[in-house]
Amino acid sequence: MLTKATLKTNGLKKMLTSSQLAKVLGLTKNTVLKMAKGGQIPCYKLTTTRGDFRFDIDEVRDVLKTEALKKVTK
Repeated sequence: MLTKATLKTNGLKKMLTSSQLAKVLGLTKNTVLKMAKGGQIPCYKLTTTRGDFRFDIDEVRDVLKTEALKKVTK
């Protein structure tokens, strides 16, 4: 299980993989990747041959909260 303690390393934020983010948010890895590719959540694409993504949990949560508030206030 990922806790706040495991999300930080030497005072720096740990970037999550798509699998880790999916586990934290209760989504599938494929859903996380679709959201990242669709620009629905912030991500960082690595310059590897695979083009892996990394996610800052705080940035993702902020975006998801903002989107949820938009839906509620409509």
